[in-house]
Amino acid sequence: MCANEAVTNVIAHGWDSSGEHSIALRLERLGSDIALEIVDEGRPFDPLAGPSQAISLDLESAPVGGLGLPLIRGLLPRSRYARIEGRNVLTLVASGAP
Repeated sequence: MCANEAVTNVIAHGWDSSGEHSIALRLERLGSDIALEIVDEGRPFDPLAGPSQAISLDLESAPVGGLGLPLIRGLLPRSRYARIEGRNVLTLVASGAP
């Protein structure tokens, strides 16, 4: 879910223009953990920074969308972001079994 949300956000919000763009994914096993690196050349954006949106307590007042970043931050707290050579590098780290 987190990987889908991160890639979807890049596609929807990463570029000012239409046309051809690329996103690179690299999956790596780190002991009992798994790391997914997502690299794009879109505008700088750190999905792990900034305030989290308040979550509505009932469906009637809940806005559509806006829960992807809190999902990533909450489920994958060891993830990290860097801007390297004009690219966003988001590494989602999922902890394995103890």
